Amino acid sequence: MRSAKSTGSISLMITIVICLLCLLFPLQTTACEFFPLDETRSYSITICSNVSSLLELSPPQEPQNFEHFVEISQSKIDSIPASAFVKFGTCSKLFLTQNHVKTIQKGAFEGLTELRELLLDQNELSEVPSEVYTSLTQLEVLNLANNKIEKVHKLAFAGLESLVEINLENNKIGRVDGGVFASQKQLQLLDLSGNPLKEFDGEGLSSLSALILSDTELSRFDNDWSKLKMQILNLSSSKLERVDFSRFPQAEKIYLSDNEIQAVTNLDKLEASFVSLDNNQITTINGTFADVSLVNLQHNKLEVLSNSLFSESASVFSLDLSFNSISTIERDTFRGLDKLEILHLEYNNISTLDPKLFADLMELKYLDLSHNNIQSLQFGTFNNLIQLKVLNISDNKLTSLQENGLLAVISLEEIVFHNNQISTLDVETLLQFKGRLRIISLNNNSWNCQEVANTYVKLVANRSLDFPGLSEEGENFYGIACTSKKKSEWEDSDMGRFFNEDFKKSKFFQYFESEYRNSDFFKFLDGYKSSKKSVPEKLVSLEPSVTNVSSNVIVFGVAMQVVIAVLLLLNLLRKRQKLRRYHA
Repeated sequence: MRSAKSTGSISLMITIVICLLCLLFPLQTTACEFFPLDETRSYSITICSNVSSLLELSPPQEPQNFEHFVEISQSKIDSIPASAFVKFGTCSKLFLTQNHVKTIQKGAFEGLTELRELLLDQNELSEVPSEVYTSLTQLEVLNLANNKIEKVHKLAFAGLESLVEINLENNKIGRVDGGVFASQKQLQLLDLSGNPLKEFDGEGLSSLSALILSDTELSRFDNDWSKLKMQILNLSSSKLERVDFSRFPQAEKIYLSDNEIQAVTNLDKLEASFVSLDNNQITTINGTFADVSLVNLQHNKLEVLSNSLFSESASVFSLDLSFNSISTIERDTFRGLDKLEILHLEYNNISTLDPKLFADLMELKYLDLSHNNIQSLQFGTFNNLIQLKVLNISDNKLTSLQENGLLAVISLEEIVFHNNQISTLDVETLLQFKGRLRIISLNNNSWNCQEVANTYVKLVANRSLDFPGLSEEGENFYGIACTSKKKSEWEDSDMGRFFNEDFKKSKFFQYFESEYRNSDFFKFLDGYKSSKKSVPEKLVSLEPSVTNVSSNVIVFGVAMQVVIAVLLLLNLLRKRQKLRRYHA
């Protein structure tokens, strides 16, 4: 009796364990479900999950005359056998993404007479074999991206005369032979980006709207496509070293950024509205941008902008020359740029600007001259910029701002001149900007706190302005960095400038340090610089409490120290003369 009970208990426990295992690890069964995609039931999709063999699929019955999609993704499929989809004859879009497909047999897509889109991306295909897709006469989109494809057979796309888009990005294709796309007379988009492509023959690509060859290993572009027309040609992030625009197609947008281009020739043959040449090694440009409206040349090695560079570039709307090494801009460089509205010249080595440089830029709205070495602006530099709204001259070496020269810029809304060495500002002139000025950035200059307080109060009292870039750290007035310290007579004197913080770097000091390090004179110099306060500075610091100390006393103290220094020097030289006589 006990034995029967114990056996029953064991059976019950085993049953419970099996049930728990089934709950935790349910059996993976292949199933296809049908879903309508809109209220009118004109679109539907069949989703098949947990598929290990395509031949086992049994699609559910679906109403006829539907625009029907089929998705078989994230399964364990490693091969597509012949006649795998004969039961899905009405399918117009087939998703086979994110599987493990390595091979496709001939006849795999037989019966899919209505198929227009085939997505095989994110699988493990190593080649595009011949005559696999020939039965797909209605196919318009073929996506083979993110596989391991190394070879594209010459007849891979034979018979696919309706193809509009082929995506082969992020594979391992090193070469594409001529004639591969010969039968694709309607092809508009070809994407071969992200491949180690070294050779490309685009024979037969007469209908393309976009050719994507970015992120490849192409080092030259020798194809003569000058008679072709397309919307986009993308050759960015490759290894091109030179560009001959006489061979380029007539494209609306050309992307050549992030290459190794050093020379650009036949620029006058370029018929694009946008060209990007940024992040290259360009030092010189031959020709002009005739019909281009947007030019990007930032992050190159340009040093000189000649008069002829933009002489026939009347269509240019935006010009970016930032992050180069430009130190010279000839007077007529921008002559004729009647439509230019945006000009970037930041992060260069510009120190001077010809007052007539911007004379023709009457449509200019944005001008960035920041992060250069500009020390002064000549009167009239901005006279003709009647449409200018934003002027950025921050991070330069300006000591003064010719506000009167800005009066002609009647549309100015934003002035940015922080991080310079400007100490005074004519507020009354700035207040004449007819109410348009809304942002003025003046932080990190050589402001005296009293001066900046007067400026701030006048500007705020007369108009509503923003003051960006403010910081409460250090001495400041409402976030605008300044100093309340006035320079002493000693600091402003020639002697004060002689004994400044860079004195120890001078050849004078270094000579005495090497030759007379143990002498009294050197100890005097070294001690003078090492002390927190020099004698004249100590005298000045006593001035508020000792009213009888006049500037004559300070001058006398300085003079005495100079006399002592001279006497010590003469004594040292006399000792050296005696030593020479002794050794003689």
